[in-house]
Amino acid sequence: MQASARRRSIVPRSCPWRLDEHADPLEDGRTSDAAPDLLRDVVLPQGLLASNDGLGVYREMFRDRVEQLLALRMPAVHEHLGAERFHELVHEYVVTHAMGSANLARIGEDFTRFLAGARELVATGRGWIAELARLECAITRCAMARTAAALDEEELAGFTLLEWEFARFEPAPGLELLAFDHALDDAYSTWLHDGVLTKPKRRPQYVAILRQGTQVQRAPMTRRAWNLLGSLCAGNALLPAVVDELDPAERSAAEHRVRTWLSAWITNGFFERVQGG
Repeated sequence: MQASARRRSIVPRSCPWRLDEHADPLEDGRTSDAAPDLLRDVVLPQGLLASNDGLGVYREMFRDRVEQLLALRMPAVHEHLGAERFHELVHEYVVTHAMGSANLARIGEDFTRFLAGARELVATGRGWIAELARLECAITRCAMARTAAALDEEELAGFTLLEWEFARFEPAPGLELLAFDHALDDAYSTWLHDGVLTKPKRRPQYVAILRQGTQVQRAPMTRRAWNLLGSLCAGNALLPAVVDELDPAERSAAEHRVRTWLSAWITNGFFERVQGG
């Protein structure tokens, strides 16, 4: 099957014959009435598939499986591109990338990088489409992550100032920090609520993806809050992370903001464990 061929729907919108308990020709043996032209397309009259034909069938089934997985993980991307265009991109991706069953676990990440360089998307802005794919993949990974253990609030309340300054933070499972060149989260929110996806403004946006119970939440934040959170998640203690992120002249003015950020992150489950310094 050539890449230029029109898309054959994976799930047909309608069935060419009606199935009910009184009209199943295969049930009572009346195969002569069972749409012979259709049966010839799906049932071999005799013999076995040649090796090349068998490999072709396998490749097509594998492409269909890859396309199904990507469409499930990237519903906004799939809807925006349309079934035909999405199919053509997946076809090219599978043809040009050596793949095996082990690749299916990270297929979203690999396809996202492919979209970032896809020539077919230059006119529509492949940069923001690839960013949208990154966002949807992160949401999927977060949804599959285990639930974080609850923090001991009484233990945290007993931390001294010195313990807080040199405390270290273990991020919750599934927590991801994403930086975009476009206002991606704004566009994605509009799509979720209104069903309309338009090209976002070219404006940096910083987002945290986290799981709260059975829900995946997106938390847009400022660049400095995002950088500080990233430093803490990387294993740095609180005070050194603040010193590295904020200029000396800003630290006193930012102290209240840092306390507000930290309180919100702890309350909303950004961390699974806090160890006092």
